[in-house]
Amino acid sequence: MSTKDAIALLDQELKDDFNRSGSSLMYVSETNELIALTLDSSSFVAGHFYIVLYWMPLYAPTNHLVFNFGTRLRHSNNSELWSLEDVQNDDSRLSLIQAAKKWKQSISKRRVRCAYLRAEHRKGFPYAGRALFYDFAMHHQFQKATRVLRTMSARTIRKDWHKALIEEMSTCVTFFADPQQLDKHLTSTVQQNRSTLSIPIPLARDS
Repeated sequence: MSTKDAIALLDQELKDDFNRSGSSLMYVSETNELIALTLDSSSFVAGHFYIVLYWMPLYAPTNHLVFNFGTRLRHSNNSELWSLEDVQNDDSRLSLIQAAKKWKQSISKRRVRCAYLRAEHRKGFPYAGRALFYDFAMHHQFQKATRVLRTMSARTIRKDWHKALIEEMSTCVTFFADPQQLDKHLTSTVQQNRSTLSIPIPLARDS
């Protein structure tokens, strides 16, 4: 019950920044990026959990919530483990609330987000390249999007899922010649993802 009680407390403190959706707090920006806070129970320490913040583009096709891009909130002593007592403590709760708001504000900035994705893309992380590709596509930066796809295609592809990403992105490229059709394609993807993931529309107000 500790995670359920903790998320209820955090919901009260963060209702201007997130909306409750099951066991998570979620926010969808005007540009259709999902930012969420969720609690993951520790399998090593009973009654403790991790507080995880993650970002996910809803304009990239998906069948489930993916936690590829995110962070764990830490105590002032750098520990990642939290308990219900920590969340009930006024000082600890204030600290984590401030940290959650700061991260949300930071990742909401396209400049910050793209810098992170570029760094991960250079390391060879396929999902970062994919997210960067769709960000460029959404903003009609077609040369940059095509360059990302070309780089990913040039890398050795050993997994079927990696090949599927390349094929999916290549399909999106076919819409680049007609930006209006591309926008319709991406809008349809967002709507499909929201339906598949059971995300209400609208989910949260933009700040």
